[in-house]
Amino acid sequence: MKVYTMNAPAENTPADTIQIKLHESEALARILAIRQGETIGALDLRKSRPNWWEAYHTFVSPESRGSGVAGKMFDELVSWARENQYKIIPSCSYVEKKFDEPGAPVEVLAS
Repeated sequence: MKVYTMNAPAENTPADTIQIKLHESEALARILAIRQGETIGALDLRKSRPNWWEAYHTFVSPESRGSGVAGKMFDELVSWARENQYKIIPSCSYVEKKFDEPGAPVEVLAS
């Protein structure tokens, strides 16, 4: 589990502590963003073949959008892929966009 302190999107609000947790089973994985015990984001994956995972869905609650939560989940995805020598298939539009950015971690991108 990783813990991040992030600035809240609303004006004059204190920084939020966001926990990023990864849950993995044989065929599925989910990265969760949790604030004060409430899940505010999820990045869902399914195993495509050995060491290849498809990132097929990313969601952030409406009140948390634009605050960097999805980016933290993507960072966790990349760390997890590097640590386990996994390749990622980006079928969700958010993850696909992140891999298209300059300096993207293409070493974990499935080709």
